[in-house]
Amino acid sequence: KYEFVDTERRPTLVETMGVRRRGAVVLTLGGGNKKVTVDQPTEEQITNGLMKLLRSNEVSVYFTVGHDEHPLQGDSDPLGLALFKSELVKQGYNVKELNLVSEGKVPADAAALIVGGPKKAFFPKELEILADWIKGGGHALVSLELDAAERGLAKGSRQLAEMLKAFGITVGSEMIVDPLPTCADAINDG
Repeated sequence: KYEFVDTERRPTLVETMGVRRRGAVVLTLGGGNKKVTVDQPTEEQITNGLMKLLRSNEVSVYFTVGHDEHPLQGDSDPLGLALFKSELVKQGYNVKELNLVSEGKVPADAAALIVGGPKKAFFPKELEILADWIKGGGHALVSLELDAAERGLAKGSRQLAEMLKAFGITVGSEMIVDPLPTCADAINDG
């Protein structure tokens, strides 16, 4: 059920619900024990709010760090993961970074582990932790990084490709180069 509340006539209810701005929508479940406030009542925001509300527990998604993966913040890297992270947060996931060297394991609350294009090498123990976690039923999204200087996959990505063979996944490391000149090349050549 739903109820429209006039903020001028029912200021106590508005304060109790924690509404800070006009036009906000408060979604509640179980007599108001669990609530989510949506500041912009668009279809997308309300749907995401309902997903958060109906999720029975906090779900965490971890991104590995320490191997020169694509960044989770900023837009300096065109292949960065900031937009992906923000979409996960909008849908109610807790997004965290994970350094396998310092942590020594994948945390128990991890619903998924994302390895975002590692360039630098992994320690053998890190690869063992990753492989064991996947074997134990863990979910992983692995993106690999090409490196022209390496003439194929970057060092960290090459290690992951080798690890993935145990799971029946074969990764090609060939690069395709477009021999046609770009518009910029044509302009520069006159």
